[in-house]
Amino acid sequence: MKFLLLLCVIVTTTYAQDDCVDKTATSWCQQYQHKCNAWKGYMMENCQMTCKFCVPCKDGSFCQSFSTKCKDWSDLMKENCPKMCGYCGPTPAPTQAPTQAPTQAPTCGIKGKTHSRIVGGDIATPGDWPWQVTYDWQGNTGNKGHWCGASIVSPNWIVTAAHCFMMSKDIADYTLTVGDFEIGAHEGHEQKMKISKIILHEQYDSSNFDYDIAMIKLSSPITYTERVKPICLPSSGLDFSAGTQCFVTGWGKLGESGSFPKHLYQAKVPLVERQHCASTYAQHHGYTITNRMRCAGFDEGKIDACQGDSGGPLVCEKNNRWYLMGAVSWGVGCAREKAFGVYADLTVLGSWIKITSPAEGMSAIRFRFFRVGTTFSNFERENSKKRLFPFFINGKKQQKIKKRNQ
Repeated sequence: MKFLLLLCVIVTTTYAQDDCVDKTATSWCQQYQHKCNAWKGYMMENCQMTCKFCVPCKDGSFCQSFSTKCKDWSDLMKENCPKMCGYCGPTPAPTQAPTQAPTQAPTCGIKGKTHSRIVGGDIATPGDWPWQVTYDWQGNTGNKGHWCGASIVSPNWIVTAAHCFMMSKDIADYTLTVGDFEIGAHEGHEQKMKISKIILHEQYDSSNFDYDIAMIKLSSPITYTERVKPICLPSSGLDFSAGTQCFVTGWGKLGESGSFPKHLYQAKVPLVERQHCASTYAQHHGYTITNRMRCAGFDEGKIDACQGDSGGPLVCEKNNRWYLMGAVSWGVGCAREKAFGVYADLTVLGSWIKITSPAEGMSAIRFRFFRVGTTFSNFERENSKKRLFPFFINGKKQQKIKKRNQ
C-alpha cells in the first residue's frame, strides 16, 4: 500500500535541483524577463529563477514516512525526496544554444567609455556615471530642480541618504530622474520615474546621522541604456584600503559659499582610515564617527562633497568594475581643513539594502522629518552645528542643518 501511495504522489509532484538561482545579476534578469522564451537557451543557463525554469530542491510532505527507502527506490526518491536522500546538487547546464544573444551585457558597475584625468573637482562627461540619480523636493527654492543625489542599484530600487527626507516622507513631494546630466535641460536620455515607496533605515538617528541610508522604490522599472546603468553593491568581504582613490559625484555646490552647477560634477578623493577620521573629528569638532560611517578626503581640505551632493555615490574601482562604497552624508563646512567628508558605509549597510530591496509590506519604519515652517527644538538646534546654512522656502529665509542636501 505504501508503494502505491508513493506512485500517486509522483504523478502530481515535480521538483528540481538545489541551485535554483540566477547566475547573472537578478536585476538584469528581471529587466529581460520578457525574453525568457525568445532567449530560452541563454535564460535557462543564467536566469533560471526569474524565468521560473526551476524550483528549489525540496521534499514532498510524505518523505519522512519512506526515509529507509532512499537506496531501494533510488529513482523515485531522487525525484520526490531529493533533500532527505542527499540528491540535491548542481543542475547540469542546458545543452540548448541561445536562441538569440542578449543585446546588453548583464553587468553592474560599468562606467561610461570616457574617463578624464581629474585634479580637484571638475565637470563630468555625459554618461560617465550612469548610476547617478537626481531628485527634487517640491518645497525646494534654493536650487530648483535638484534636492539630493542617489544611485541606481536595480531597475526598481535607488539608494540615497535618509536625511534627505527630513522635510517630508510623502512620495508625492518628490520627482526623480535617471540619465540626467544638465539640470533643467532635456537631452533625450532622461527618464522621469515615479516613486512608490520611501524606506529609511529603522535605526537612522537624525541627531548624529548614524545609519544615514534610505531606499527608494520605483513604481515601474528603469530601462537600462548606455546612459543609465546600475552600480554594484560591495559583496561580503570586499573593501578598499585607506588611500584608495575613489570618486564622488553630484550637483552640489562648487564651494562652501559657491554656486550650484547645472552640470554633473565629479571629484577624486582618497579613502581615510576610520580611526584617523574619528580621532580628527573628536579632537577638532567634537563629533563621533560611528561604525556605519566612512570618510574620504584630505587633512588639508581642498576637495570634498558639498551642499546638494547628499545621498549621492562614493564609488571605487576594482578590476574595471565600480562599487558603491558610500552615500554622501555629512561634514563640517565643505573642504575645510581637518573635516573629511563623511559617508554612510555601504560595506556595513549593504546587507540592509539587499534585505530591504526585494521586501514588501515593510512595517514599523521610523521616519524623522520636519514639516515646512517647523521651529527647531533645542534638540535639533544643538545638532545644527553641523553644516548650518540658511535656505529658502517660498521666498522666506529659513535656518536648517546643512548636511549635504539643500
